[in-house]
Amino acid sequence: MLLGPVTYLWLGKVKGEQFDRLSLLNDILPVYQQVLAELAKRGIEWVQIDEPALVLELPKAWLEAFKPAYTALQGQVKLLLTTYFDSIGHNLDTIRELPVQGLHVDLVAGKDDAAVLNNALPKEWVLSLGVINGRNVWRADVSSWFERLQPLVGSRPLWIGTSCSLLHSPIDLSVESRLDEEVKAGSPLHCKNVPSWRC
Repeated sequence: MLLGPVTYLWLGKVKGEQFDRLSLLNDILPVYQQVLAELAKRGIEWVQIDEPALVLELPKAWLEAFKPAYTALQGQVKLLLTTYFDSIGHNLDTIRELPVQGLHVDLVAGKDDAAVLNNALPKEWVLSLGVINGRNVWRADVSSWFERLQPLVGSRPLWIGTSCSLLHSPIDLSVESRLDEEVKAGSPLHCKNVPSWRC
């Protein structure tokens, strides 16, 4: 996983004399190209590249920066453009013009309609749907998601994933052989929130 170049600059802080952070884009793209080339050389086929700024109402110049950035990054590995914590509908026109091979969206916090995304994106793209809540400890209700997503099966490559990083989710305590039993017994983390799901 790489933090995408546009979000990287968007999140950057300027110290001292003010300048346009976006002016650094062409300076950092060669570093991204080097990283992607090294990953390709090591046999990596897909790279998740996170651009959470795409859920924001970005200024026009920032939104327009995505296309040249991803044009510069294309070709070495397949790129899964990833967003989270909100919807992307307002930036969908920009997203579908990017030279990437897939899109991952957060369907838990975001209110995007999977069917709308499926119809709007290039058919050769993978559509990765974040339906497992990565921000809590509760088991996901995959049955309800399965019913909602079933009409999309077969229309394109579909991946099912987490809404975001599992940073806040518990591990499976049943595999913790060195953890004190008293600690295990008092822990609320007795079950995984990511069930096995095959379709």
